[in-house]
Amino acid sequence: MKKSVCLALICYLLFAAAINSDEAVSAAQTRKTIDGIIKDFYDKYSLPGGVSMAISYQGKLVYAGAAGYADKQHKIPLTPEHRMRIASVSKPITAIAVMKLIEEKKLNLDEEVFGSGGIFEGKYGIPKYENQPVKITIKQLLEHAAGGWGNSKKDPMFSVPKLARKEFIQTVVREYPLENKPGTKYDYSNFGYCILGRVIEEKSGMPYEDYVKKHILKPCGIDGMRIGGTALAADEAEYIGDDNQRPYFLSPSHMDAHGGWIANPVELLKLLVRIDGFSTVPDILESRSIKTMTTPSEQNKNYALGWHVNRSNNWWHMGGMPGTSAEMARSSVGFNWAILVNFRPSSAPEFSGDLDKLFWKIKEAIKEWNDGTEL
Repeated sequence: MKKSVCLALICYLLFAAAINSDEAVSAAQTRKTIDGIIKDFYDKYSLPGGVSMAISYQGKLVYAGAAGYADKQHKIPLTPEHRMRIASVSKPITAIAVMKLIEEKKLNLDEEVFGSGGIFEGKYGIPKYENQPVKITIKQLLEHAAGGWGNSKKDPMFSVPKLARKEFIQTVVREYPLENKPGTKYDYSNFGYCILGRVIEEKSGMPYEDYVKKHILKPCGIDGMRIGGTALAADEAEYIGDDNQRPYFLSPSHMDAHGGWIANPVELLKLLVRIDGFSTVPDILESRSIKTMTTPSEQNKNYALGWHVNRSNNWWHMGGMPGTSAEMARSSVGFNWAILVNFRPSSAPEFSGDLDKLFWKIKEAIKEWNDGTEL
């Protein structure tokens, strides 16, 4: 080999090594910066547990990390692999399943749920408004516009004794008349999503959890998400109550379609990148389904079908229950993220807002992102 060629090759290899070294330093610095921002949040609220987070950009995982403990008593650090209850972040999952059934031509948004000709016929009875039977559609349930059973008054999901599911729904329909005519007012309703879970079962012929696992999660490469139990599993972080909160009092199986799933943040990203409408990763829903699912309702311009939305075309949902705080979000600028905390403070009204701002602080601090890994 000629000396000039050999020298050029050596220079190229040194240059490539320098580039790779710079990239490694940049990636390490990015992680250090994000870790620090998450740790600041952790310290601000003196979290007795921990916080885990995952971020994707242009369909690839660019960060997964955690601060704090999965089990503080035994000094087990929290990792992004630990699963936690995601509370109402379960609602978008249910909405995705409904849209999949619509694509399978087993359901439509204007289909009536109760009463003669409805999905359930007389199985659960017929809701009433001003002592008159009324019709409620799938779309109204997704939009929290069924007319009642909402958080503005006593939530029947947690105020009615834990009966067998059929008897529970019959009791609520019979004893909780609607406060508004269906389709006229937004009123966030856990019970409405409980009903949607039963719709999914009726139309698919499968238990709610099984349908979601087979038709939504498996195509996304997710095999560990599931409806939680009253006791901790080996892969689950502990839940820490605050004041009078009792995190193990609630039954996730009772809450399945509105608040029962457990997941880790990377799994939530695997789902997000496959329904986000971007071209970077193929979606599991058709583009028109995604558009319908994320179009604001007439009753609430900031809520669509199972998603909070805004004029910037960002979609998200937060969740909270004793021992749990969570968020899953998709931004219009190519980022998705998921955050899980195994604690929910009862006396810090700004906590949810700060949780929601966490990613935006990170984005402001990181000017350039390294190429991520496939989800």
